[in-house]
Amino acid sequence: MKLLQFLKSFSFKKTKNIPVTFIDRNETRELPEIPDYIVEECQSLQLKLNTTKSDPFSSLRLIYNFLDTYSKFASTFTVCSKGCSSCCKIAVKVTALEASYIEKFTNHKIMENKKRKAKSNTDCPFLISDICSIYEYRPFNCRTFFTIDDPKYCKTPDEPHNVYGTNGGEGVPIIYQFRKYIDKLNGKRMVNDIRKFFDRDDN
Repeated sequence: MKLLQFLKSFSFKKTKNIPVTFIDRNETRELPEIPDYIVEECQSLQLKLNTTKSDPFSSLRLIYNFLDTYSKFASTFTVCSKGCSSCCKIAVKVTALEASYIEKFTNHKIMENKKRKAKSNTDCPFLISDICSIYEYRPFNCRTFFTIDDPKYCKTPDEPHNVYGTNGGEGVPIIYQFRKYIDKLNGKRMVNDIRKFFDRDDN
């Protein structure tokens, strides 16, 4: 099977005009087919990453740009919205490369402390008044995690419900491949919760 056919058919069903209504966590939401323009942009990005020599930060930006496009598509069937910040209170693994990217393009400095405990179910260091203060530079795992049933289930830590794109897009090949690409760029450098790299006090 050709790549384009594979990416379009994986785990999706053809539906039209799906209303983004809240559903029970035991219900199944049918997902739309990935549009051709996203598949084409994905293939273009693959080509750029494989044939163009660029610094890791430039590669990250290219990947993030693609994820921005993909997020607009995902918004047609997910229930996430601005101001809903429950997912900003769970563990978010980032690579040292992504932490350095945040440091380079924002005013926040990496304050790595091996003794610091990354407490789960606490606010992300960059969550200010329920809004991400580094939204444009947020890491990969934040860009690929969505809820597809009802946001009320997100408010209780570890509440089981239907999500999409967890663990960096695992289960969604068209985006997960870029998670693996970033891991490769990161090499043997640290991968840890974002709270291990940044203190809330530096905001």
